[in-house]
Amino acid sequence: MASARKSAKTKPAKKAAPAKKKAAVRAAPAKKKPAPAKKKAAPAKKAPAKKKPAAATAKPAARAARKERVYTVDELAQRVGNLDGAGARSFIRGLTEDELIELGRRVATPRITTDGRRMYGTVLDALARLTPAQRALLPTVTDARVASSIGALAYGRDLHQRREAELGLRKTGKESTEVDATALRERARALRAQLRDVLVDLLGERPEIDAAAGNVTTGAALSTAIENLLDLLESKVLGTELRAELQPGSYGKGELAAIRKTAADARRLDDRAAAVQGIAEVPQSEVDLWDGINLTLLDRIVAAFERGHDRDPTIPRLGYMSLRPGTRRVDPAPVTPPTT
Repeated sequence: MASARKSAKTKPAKKAAPAKKKAAVRAAPAKKKPAPAKKKAAPAKKAPAKKKPAAATAKPAARAARKERVYTVDELAQRVGNLDGAGARSFIRGLTEDELIELGRRVATPRITTDGRRMYGTVLDALARLTPAQRALLPTVTDARVASSIGALAYGRDLHQRREAELGLRKTGKESTEVDATALRERARALRAQLRDVLVDLLGERPEIDAAAGNVTTGAALSTAIENLLDLLESKVLGTELRAELQPGSYGKGELAAIRKTAADARRLDDRAAAVQGIAEVPQSEVDLWDGINLTLLDRIVAAFERGHDRDPTIPRLGYMSLRPGTRRVDPAPVTPPTT
């Protein structure tokens, strides 16, 4: 009986052990299930990195840069056959040579060159892609006119550069010569003023002193005034008892010689100015003439494209940038009053 009771008690204990193992086996998979969820969430971090739109926006910018290219004058001249521009004058009617010179005098040549090369480059590129029907809307913009206009632009630029180089405006020593001339002129004027003051102080106001001082407008007149005043000083003061009223060291032989040398140098101021003007083989009026020719040719090309654009908006418009709007003689488009 005792053994039977023991076996009855122990049997349920042996069956309980497998239940724990099964529970353990079932619980284990529950811990491993969240792990795959973490791996699936990782690709979501790579989603914001999209580089394709940047490449798409780069292409229009490159196309715009190609359209805005500005050619040099020499590049334009090569495209139309390097014409000398002599025939450009025949395209300008209704303006005299004096009127063209007056027009060209108002604007500096480099500004005409800057706008001209930009606009003529636009013209050549536009004519290359316009259809025959569109070109018919630009009746005066012929190949011959455009080629001659570009040749005239190059010729006007070359004239300006040649004159500028011949006058020494590119730092070839002219600046130092002008500084020396200015210093000499100021020294000579100071001597003239001092000599006149000394004579008036010792002799009083006299017509002969005013006559000797003269009216100084040129280097020669300044030189003559110094020499005349010095003659009066020597005859009316230095050779008389009035000499004692001056400082003992004033107007000695060495100083008198230096004053006469300054007077002689002042006389050469006019010669220097004439020499500088004589260096330039190209007169300014010739530069102004071609500036006027180029301004007129540009104005008429701009007007032609303006009218063509009015009839066909796909034809480009030309606009000034460096030149003032006043050089453009295109009539403004009528303004429609606002409706209220």
